[in-house]
Amino acid sequence: MMAFLACHGLRAQDTGGSRYLNLVLPDSSLVSYELTNGVDIHFQDSMMFVNDLSFYMEDLVKYYLSSEGSVQVSQFSSGWNWWSTYVEQEGIDGLQMLKDGLGTDGVTIRSQANGFDDYYEGYGWFGDLENLDNESSYRIKTNSPCTIEMSGELADPSLHPITINQGWNWIGLVSPDPMDINEAFVNLEPVQGDVVKHLQGFSEFYPGYGWYGSLSTLMPGMGLMYKSTNGQSLTFTYPSETRQGILKVNRTGEANHWVPDVHAYPDNMTITAVVDLDEDELSGENYELAAFVDGECRGSVGLMYVEPLERYVAFLTVSGGEEEKLQFRLYDKTTGMEFADHEESLSFVANAVFGQLDAPLSIHFRSNTSVNEWHNDSQIPNDENESDAGYVVGDKLYVRSAEKGFVVISDMLGRVVYNQKIGDVCVIDLNLLAPNTLYVIKVNNQTLKFIRR
Repeated sequence: MMAFLACHGLRAQDTGGSRYLNLVLPDSSLVSYELTNGVDIHFQDSMMFVNDLSFYMEDLVKYYLSSEGSVQVSQFSSGWNWWSTYVEQEGIDGLQMLKDGLGTDGVTIRSQANGFDDYYEGYGWFGDLENLDNESSYRIKTNSPCTIEMSGELADPSLHPITINQGWNWIGLVSPDPMDINEAFVNLEPVQGDVVKHLQGFSEFYPGYGWYGSLSTLMPGMGLMYKSTNGQSLTFTYPSETRQGILKVNRTGEANHWVPDVHAYPDNMTITAVVDLDEDELSGENYELAAFVDGECRGSVGLMYVEPLERYVAFLTVSGGEEEKLQFRLYDKTTGMEFADHEESLSFVANAVFGQLDAPLSIHFRSNTSVNEWHNDSQIPNDENESDAGYVVGDKLYVRSAEKGFVVISDMLGRVVYNQKIGDVCVIDLNLLAPNTLYVIKVNNQTLKFIRR
């Protein structure tokens, strides 16, 4: 018998005679149905999410019951995915099942300490990764979105203890159910400075209060990294049963003003920061902090109130692959204004941790600083004073060029809003550009930055 419904997520389980189907519905409520003789369905209460969790589509996995046992269905985005499995793995069979599921969509499967496998078109998979296990997480890169199925028995968390060593550990989530982060690590003794992170969120431990950050709910299939500052090795297991109740929403950048592509890079780093504007520390959740590399958004997050500190903190996850200089921007959701930081000097370093709850990093902005003053390349002042690059008179933007060519204007998402041939000077109607927005202007081989006031 196979039970399957089209929804955000579902799981079927056998509880000693009764079969239950747990559904994550489009409105993000999680409900349970009892399957009587595999046909009749009766509703019974389970748990409810606070808000929509659909932004974790790659982690909201589907489940169904088949003759082979339980099946974990995982949806991978194009690019990098941090993944783990809660279906029992034995030897090489699980790895082969994953490879077969990825097929030609797969690029690489990487582990922390047991090697990797790469896919070569026309030849298949090659490498030194020998098997999968439930205790570990894996980084999987694909060249297009795909869906894979892992079949077998559900892994019993009590039979899969996880060892946490000093520093970073790639750990799996041995649970087919969403789990509050505080509940997940109830069998571990975290200390101040410990960090848990995913591809697009993290939390850190604050003694006496628990975990705080942008990652509040662990979703089935998540690949996690745990940083231990304990100084010794510890072993823990996930709870075999999860409590039913309210689960908090994870804070990601998908609904933000600036939207990063978290799947574009294999690594990330974390920043715990407070933000001030004109030397006044900001309070309220109507501000968004973002990190950029050469105009590309690498991470964004709204400020979050932390009750033990009585402060608003930004838990910013920044994606990357190699050391690169970061620039920060601030967005006021109320006014639509953008501000640029030009005091901090911070570079991306994989797995770096900047700031912590008891000593957050301070990021400074000034309201009278134009965004384009923050860049080192050519500038266009947003006033009537001429510059080498161009100038503004009334509602017209004048862009200069030493030779004939093209002028292309795009927003920070890379969308082209203007493309025109240019002679000595190109005159652009500012009404074509949205106010309080930063644009990238390319004139032949020259790159300019301009904010439309």
